[in-house]
Amino acid sequence: MSNKIKFIEGITFESLNPHNFHLKNDYINNLLSTAFMILPSIADEVSTVKILKAFLSRSYLRSLDRDIVPAVYKHSIGLALEVTWADWDMTKALLVADKLFSEIEEGIKLVINTKNKSLFIGRGFKESSIVETTGSSSSERVIKNNNS
Repeated sequence: MSNKIKFIEGITFESLNPHNFHLKNDYINNLLSTAFMILPSIADEVSTVKILKAFLSRSYLRSLDRDIVPAVYKHSIGLALEVTWADWDMTKALLVADKLFSEIEEGIKLVINTKNKSLFIGRGFKESSIVETTGSSSSERVIKNNNS
Protein backbone atom coordinates (compact mmCIF):
# COMPACT_ATOMS: atom_id res chain seq x y z
CA MET A 1 0.00 0.00 0.00
CA SER A 2 1.35 3.41 -0.88
CA ASN A 3 0.89 6.55 1.17
CA LYS A 4 -1.08 9.01 -0.94
CA ILE A 5 -2.90 12.15 0.05
CA LYS A 6 -6.41 11.80 -1.34
CA PHE A 7 -8.53 14.95 -1.50
CA ILE A 8 -11.64 13.51 -3.15
CA GLU A 9 -12.34 10.45 -5.29
CA GLY A 10 -9.74 10.29 -8.06
CA ILE A 11 -7.73 13.35 -6.93
CA THR A 12 -4.41 12.79 -5.15
CA PHE A 13 -1.40 15.03 -4.52
CA GLU A 14 0.08 13.82 -7.83
CA SER A 15 -2.95 15.38 -9.57
CA LEU A 16 -2.00 18.75 -8.12
CA ASN A 17 1.71 18.50 -8.96
CA PRO A 18 1.64 16.60 -12.28
CA HIS A 19 5.15 17.56 -13.41
CA ASN A 20 6.63 16.52 -10.03
CA PHE A 21 8.11 19.96 -9.39
CA HIS A 22 10.22 20.19 -6.24
CA LEU A 23 8.11 22.40 -4.02
CA LYS A 24 9.15 24.64 -1.16
CA ASN A 25 7.21 24.34 2.09
CA ASP A 26 5.21 27.53 1.41
CA TYR A 27 4.09 26.25 -1.99
CA ILE A 28 3.15 22.84 -0.59
CA ASN A 29 1.17 24.55 2.18
CA ASN A 30 -0.60 26.80 -0.35
CA LEU A 31 -1.37 23.90 -2.68
CA LEU A 32 -2.72 21.63 0.07
CA SER A 33 -4.85 24.36 1.67
CA THR A 34 -6.19 25.40 -1.75
CA ALA A 35 -7.15 21.81 -2.57
CA PHE A 36 -8.79 21.17 0.80
CA MET A 37 -10.65 24.50 0.57
CA ILE A 38 -11.99 24.00 -2.94
CA LEU A 39 -12.28 20.35 -3.96
CA PRO A 40 -14.75 19.06 -1.32
CA SER A 41 -17.24 21.83 -2.19
CA ILE A 42 -16.98 21.04 -5.89
CA ALA A 43 -17.35 17.31 -5.20
CA ASP A 44 -20.63 18.04 -3.39
CA GLU A 45 -22.07 19.34 -6.67
CA VAL A 46 -20.42 17.20 -9.39
CA SER A 47 -19.53 13.52 -9.39
CA THR A 48 -16.17 13.35 -11.16
CA VAL A 49 -13.78 16.28 -10.86
CA LYS A 50 -10.74 16.43 -13.12
CA ILE A 51 -7.78 18.74 -12.49
CA LEU A 52 -6.77 20.54 -15.69
CA LYS A 53 -4.16 22.84 -14.18
CA ALA A 54 -2.73 22.93 -10.68
CA PHE A 55 0.80 23.81 -9.56
CA LEU A 56 2.95 25.04 -12.46
CA SER A 57 6.35 26.73 -12.20
CA ARG A 58 6.76 30.27 -13.55
CA SER A 59 9.34 29.08 -16.06
CA TYR A 60 6.91 26.42 -17.29
CA LEU A 61 4.13 29.01 -17.58
CA ARG A 62 6.40 31.35 -19.55
CA SER A 63 7.31 28.52 -21.92
CA LEU A 64 3.70 28.07 -23.01
CA ASP A 65 2.70 29.59 -26.34
CA ARG A 66 -0.07 31.86 -25.12
CA ASP A 67 -0.69 35.11 -23.37
CA ILE A 68 -0.09 34.81 -19.66
CA VAL A 69 -2.45 36.90 -17.58
CA PRO A 70 -1.48 37.79 -14.01
CA ALA A 71 -4.15 35.50 -12.53
CA VAL A 72 -2.51 32.47 -14.14
CA TYR A 73 0.65 33.11 -12.10
CA LYS A 74 -1.36 32.08 -9.02
CA HIS A 75 -0.63 28.52 -10.24
CA SER A 76 3.07 29.15 -9.62
CA ILE A 77 2.55 29.69 -5.89
CA GLY A 78 -0.07 26.98 -5.30
CA LEU A 79 -3.02 29.36 -5.04
CA ALA A 80 -5.01 28.27 -8.10
CA LEU A 81 -6.71 25.25 -9.61
CA GLU A 82 -8.45 24.80 -12.93
CA VAL A 83 -10.99 21.99 -13.00
CA THR A 84 -13.60 20.39 -15.20
CA TRP A 85 -16.00 17.49 -14.84
CA ALA A 86 -18.01 15.00 -16.87
CA ASP A 87 -21.13 16.50 -18.49
CA TRP A 88 -19.85 20.06 -17.95
CA ASP A 89 -22.49 22.70 -18.60
CA MET A 90 -22.86 26.39 -17.84
CA THR A 91 -25.68 25.88 -15.34
CA LYS A 92 -23.61 23.50 -13.20
CA ALA A 93 -20.54 25.74 -13.54
CA LEU A 94 -22.55 28.71 -12.25
CA LEU A 95 -23.89 26.62 -9.36
CA VAL A 96 -20.39 25.48 -8.36
CA ALA A 97 -18.91 28.98 -8.74
CA ASP A 98 -21.69 30.57 -6.68
CA LYS A 99 -21.25 27.97 -3.94
CA LEU A 100 -17.50 28.63 -3.75
CA PHE A 101 -18.09 32.40 -3.88
CA SER A 102 -20.43 32.23 -0.89
CA GLU A 103 -18.40 29.70 1.16
CA ILE A 104 -14.86 31.03 0.83
CA GLU A 105 -14.27 34.10 2.97
CA GLU A 106 -11.07 35.32 1.30
CA GLY A 107 -10.73 37.10 -2.04
CA ILE A 108 -11.12 34.57 -4.86
CA LYS A 109 -11.55 34.85 -8.60
CA LEU A 110 -13.70 32.26 -10.33
CA VAL A 111 -13.46 32.21 -14.12
CA ILE A 112 -15.93 30.09 -16.06
CA ASN A 113 -14.32 29.34 -19.42
CA THR A 114 -17.06 28.32 -21.85
CA LYS A 115 -14.59 27.50 -24.62
CA ASN A 116 -12.48 25.08 -22.55
CA LYS A 117 -15.43 23.96 -20.40
CA SER A 118 -13.47 24.64 -17.25
CA LEU A 119 -13.55 26.58 -14.00
CA PHE A 120 -10.47 28.50 -12.79
CA ILE A 121 -10.37 29.14 -9.04
CA GLY A 122 -7.69 31.55 -7.86
CA ARG A 123 -7.02 32.63 -4.27
CA GLY A 124 -5.29 35.73 -2.96
CA PHE A 125 -7.23 38.45 -4.78
CA LYS A 126 -8.35 41.73 -3.20
CA GLU A 127 -12.01 41.16 -4.13
CA SER A 128 -14.03 38.10 -4.97
CA SER A 129 -15.62 37.76 -8.39
CA ILE A 130 -17.22 35.32 -10.80
CA VAL A 131 -16.33 35.96 -14.43
CA GLU A 132 -17.36 34.27 -17.68
CA THR A 133 -14.92 34.12 -20.58
CA THR A 134 -14.57 32.45 -23.94
CA GLY A 135 -10.82 32.11 -23.53
CA SER A 136 -9.42 35.55 -24.24
CA SER A 137 -9.02 38.12 -21.49
CA SER A 138 -10.74 40.74 -23.66
CA SER A 139 -13.99 38.78 -23.67
CA GLU A 140 -14.61 38.61 -19.92
CA ARG A 141 -18.04 39.31 -18.48
CA VAL A 142 -18.44 39.88 -14.74
CA ILE A 143 -21.28 37.79 -13.38
CA LYS A 144 -20.89 38.58 -9.68
CA ASN A 145 -18.48 40.45 -7.44
CA ASN A 146 -18.32 41.73 -3.86
CA ASN A 147 -20.30 44.81 -4.86
CA SER A 148 -23.25 42.95 -6.40
